[in-house]
Amino acid sequence: MTNTVVEELIDQLIKEYHEGVRIIKDLSAGFVLTTSITTLAILILIFGDRIFSVL
Repeated sequence: MTNTVVEELIDQLIKEYHEGVRIIKDLSAGFVLTTSITTLAILILIFGDRIFSVL
């Protein structure tokens, strides 16, 4: 959702193509990906023993 908000806001503010906009959108997508991977790692650290004991 964060990525969508950033992209829509930038699209509204800057109508024409700009290289800086592409970089900002790529950084936003990278931030969301990094946050998702970090969240998964933390969840595995907290609940990993319970998850893998069921499997």
